Amino acid sequence: MTLSIAEEFVLLAYGDDDGKPLVKEERVKLVLVAALLSELALDGRVELDEDGGVAVADATPTGDRALDEVLAAIAEVGSTLEPHRWFVRLHARQEPVRVLESLAEAGALRVDRRRSFGVFASTRYPQGDPGFELEIRSRIQAGLDGAEAGGRTAAVLALVHAAKLTGRLFPGADAARVEELVAGDWVGRALLDYYGRGDRGNVVETAFNTVFGDGSP
Repeated sequence: MTLSIAEEFVLLAYGDDDGKPLVKEERVKLVLVAALLSELALDGRVELDEDGGVAVADATPTGDRALDEVLAAIAEVGSTLEPHRWFVRLHARQEPVRVLESLAEAGALRVDRRRSFGVFASTRYPQGDPGFELEIRSRIQAGLDGAEAGGRTAAVLALVHAAKLTGRLFPGADAARVEELVAGDWVGRALLDYYGRGDRGNVVETAFNTVFGDGSP
């Protein structure tokens, strides 16, 4: 079974044993937007225009709800917006649980529902069949070791790198090789650049400024 870029990232970004995210959920949501953009870009549905904005290259629906929602949102805007603006605009719509449930249906994760004190319900998604994650890790590690990496593998690594998880998931990875592999992935590079911005820490304020303006010329 072929997993989506979002599913591959989530599988790597959640703990195998406790099923908890390795980064804050807010960051997971931002990366999920990037994952959807990466999927659309690899499928030839969106591209960067000459001004660095995200433009629709093919508006034909993909048949995937999450992808089509992003594609429609981009098509509805009168002018193209830079990738980081889409991260901010769309992050609140992302539901990591949808991706987690999809992975559970595929057998990659297990669903662990519990109640504390018989009242407070919680759900975790620990690892299921380890073969799914092993295949992803093997592909990325092969690329880090010098093998040619396909577009999807480079896209997932770019998201892992932007989420600051490279060292944790692939300890000892050569920084120069990582940069070489992700250099051509404009979505991942844009996400990494976004995290380098001073406003990255307050997504709500950033979202307000993105939609309504921050008073700057």
